[in-house]
Amino acid sequence: MQDGLIAQFNLKNRYEKDSIEATRNTLNERINVSIDKKSGFITVEATDLEPVFAAQLANAHVGELRKLLTRLAVTEAQQRRMFFEQQVNKTTLALNEAESKFRQAQASSGLVVTQALAEAGVKEGVQLRGQIAAREVQQQTLARFATPQHPDAQRISAELAALRRQLADIEQGKGENSTANQNGTQAVQAYRDVKVQEAVLESLIRQLELARADEAKEGPLLQQVDESIPPEKPSKPKRSMVVIAGSAFSLFLALLLVAIKQGLRKNVTSWQRIRQAWR
Repeated sequence: MQDGLIAQFNLKNRYEKDSIEATRNTLNERINVSIDKKSGFITVEATDLEPVFAAQLANAHVGELRKLLTRLAVTEAQQRRMFFEQQVNKTTLALNEAESKFRQAQASSGLVVTQALAEAGVKEGVQLRGQIAAREVQQQTLARFATPQHPDAQRISAELAALRRQLADIEQGKGENSTANQNGTQAVQAYRDVKVQEAVLESLIRQLELARADEAKEGPLLQQVDESIPPEKPSKPKRSMVVIAGSAFSLFLALLLVAIKQGLRKNVTSWQRIRQAWR
């Protein structure tokens, strides 16, 4: 969080520090975070010479904390959402690559591939991809509190290995009803790969939307109750304390001067008496 704030506001130059560590130390001195255990409220106080910047710095903690919580994915719904987002990105890249290969294969073979030629194996491949995705989510969730030697972890790993072998057989054209295997053309195989990736992407997008809906139902882990605004008066130095301390010091100094002056008068009087007695 501190590194994010330092980068966002360029605090290294603002605080005139040579290193990130020194900037963090200065930031620690100017930020006070307190937590009410009963209510769960977190209070962030920021101190700066500029009131507006102090408010901006305090409010920025909320955004950085939300980024951190999103990256950590502390709930099961957040884990599923992050997983399916990664899978959607990977499948999109795979689809683009499959379409490029299909265009090249069709151009080289001159074969016009219809959907009927490559339809076999698509539905089966999609079902297997969905089952693999579900098992991978379970595996990631289980890994948070169980070791690989846990019986459930071993069972899920074995199921994943079997499903991946079946999927590899289908994608490589080894299925019993594979049209690509019967025709033996690269264009048909490439067309089938495109359709598989399209169907998988559509399935992953639906699961991603469901995961986002489940995440929304859980409610926000972090909600900003009160937004920081620029203060009307400086928090320090406190004028009342300065006035009281100044008055006390002035009184003490005045009494000290009076005492010194009285002491000097007594010394002078004593010295005059000594001189008169000596005469």
